[in-house]
Parts: sequence; structure tokens; C-alpha cells
Amino acid sequence: MGVLDHKCPSCGSPLKFNPKIQKWDCKYCNGEFTLEQLIKSNSVKEVNFNSKFSDVYNCPDCGASVVTDKYTSSTSCVYCGNVALIKAKLSNEFKPDKILPFKIDKNDVVDIFLKQQKKNPFMPKLFNKKENIEKITGIYVPFWLVNSKVNAKYDFLATLIREWSIRNIDYIDKSVFELKREAILEFNDIPLDGSVRFNDDMMHSLEPFDFKELKDFNYAYLSGFLAEIYDSKAEDKLKGIEDVIKFSTEELLKEKEKGYNSLAFKNKIIDVNMTSAKYALLPVWMVNVTYKNQKYLLAVNGQTGKMIGHVPLDFNKICLTFIIIAVVIYVFLVGLALWKKWFW
Repeated sequence: MGVLDHKCPSCGSPLKFNPKIQKWDCKYCNGEFTLEQLIKSNSVKEVNFNSKFSDVYNCPDCGASVVTDKYTSSTSCVYCGNVALIKAKLSNEFKPDKILPFKIDKNDVVDIFLKQQKKNPFMPKLFNKKENIEKITGIYVPFWLVNSKVNAKYDFLATLIREWSIRNIDYIDKSVFELKREAILEFNDIPLDGSVRFNDDMMHSLEPFDFKELKDFNYAYLSGFLAEIYDSKAEDKLKGIEDVIKFSTEELLKEKEKGYNSLAFKNKIIDVNMTSAKYALLPVWMVNVTYKNQKYLLAVNGQTGKMIGHVPLDFNKICLTFIIIAVVIYVFLVGLALWKKWFW
């Protein structure tokens, strides 16, 4: 197995990718480097070692043994903090085609988390305190970006209603037409979560991502972050969104038939076929919170800052709010009754 180690071209210290400046920076000599500079300086080194355990590697900096599971392709040493990229797990079929680099850093995530109180007034007051945040982890989640071709044959019943008046007499003409149509549609870069270990609903809720910022995959982008490899094929995941593609197809087809008062499908045949799929790593911050001895997991889109996840409710706040509303309504009704009594 080989471990990829990123070193500063100036002082030899470990490098991490900085989402803010979209470069690799050194905390020791304050150097900043582009990907081209790292490649030119040969600062990405591969360290080989032998281990009878495929899920154990030796840290190239301090020599400590670090354990990782079979789906983790990058991890950090618990002793010296060095981030190592396990090349063997990201090679051949598991080597991604594209990567979407992180754009927000850990400090941004903390700020986003602390601001949730304003968006959710019923959140417990102490839930988003810094001391309750157990861990914030930046992780590249495996996704399939699927291109799909749709062949559709459909019959519409289209209704056209005309109304007019002559000499105060209203006339209505209702005509029904049968429309036969065929269409070929293409859907590009449909994101499908490639890991069974991440909740699909959570991952889909983090969308959209701006795929215009996709980069050709390079191991250097993983420095400072964890990464997973896929454990489900694109073909298997496509079955789960065929209904969504078909619904989108129907809506697009209806938009093409303008000028009618109503449209209804009489017959339809919609075949969805995957034409190609790119394997990409997308950035996600995972936030673990412990509150009143319970664990809560939230996720933040590492590109846009969108946060999703289950947040507990403070029932005392809810009850107090309803009491205040009830008192206000009661005072209003009493005042209205007195006003009617005195002035009517």
C-alpha cells in the first residue's frame, strides 16, 4: 500500500488545502502554493510500507500506526495531526474523475451553526454553544454524476375553451384534441450519493452544488480532509430516482404544449437510460453535537454553506409562545367586546 504525503516546498512541513484562498498553505512558514506549484516542486510524495493489515498504515511523519476502515481513503494521525492519503484505495476503478473543492472552512461552519438560533427560534438556547460541538469533520463524499437519456412517447388529451358574447348572450365552445408526440430529452450531471453509509435524504437535501467549479481529480485536494470511496454503483442508485426523472420529463413535455386550457396524459411510455456517469467527490462538513446526553448529526454543504439535519425543540419556548399568543388574542377579544359595548 502507498501513502501520499504532502510537504511544503519551502520548509517541508505538512500542507493542507485552504478553502478560503483555494490554495495549499503552510502554518509554519506561511507559504501559499497553487496546485501547479506543488506538482512542479514534486512536493506530493509517496511513502511505501508493508503491513499485513490492509487497514493499518504507519504515519510517515511520526511513525505511529493509524487504523482506517476499508471505505476511508484519507485520514489523520491522532498524534501529530498529519493527513495521509491512502493511494491504494483511490486507484484504478476507485480513482475519482472529478472533485469539487471545499470553499468554506471550519470557522465558517461554526458561524453558520451559531446563527441557526435566529432561523429556528424554538431551538434550545444551549444547543448550538461551541462547547456542545463534539466534532466538525470535513469529508469528501462519493457521488455519481449521471447523464441520462429519456425516450418518451405520449398522447395528450388537450382541452381548448373559447368564450364570447353576442347581444348579451354568452357562448362557450369546448373542444378536446388528442395530441400524439415523441421526444428525446437529456439530463446531465444528476448527483447520486455513492455511499450507503450516508443518508440519501440528507445528501440530497444538501443540493444544489455548482458543478461548474468541478476540477480534475488530484490527490492534493484531499489534504486536510477525510474522503470516502463509493460502495454502490451508479446503475443501482439510478433506479431510485427514475420516478423523479420521469416526473421532470412530464413537466417539461407539458410546458411545450402551450395555448390549451388543460392537458391530461392519455397514454405515455417513458424510458430512462443512463448514458454515462462520472465519479466525483463532493465536499461536506459533518457536525456532531451532544446535547442532554443525546447525539445529533448535522451536515453542511462545503461549497454553499447550506446546513441540514435534525435539531431538538425547546418545548418550554413553544409553550411560552402559545401562552403569549393566547393572552394577546384574549386581550384583543376582550377589548373588542368592550369597544362594542361602549360605542355601539
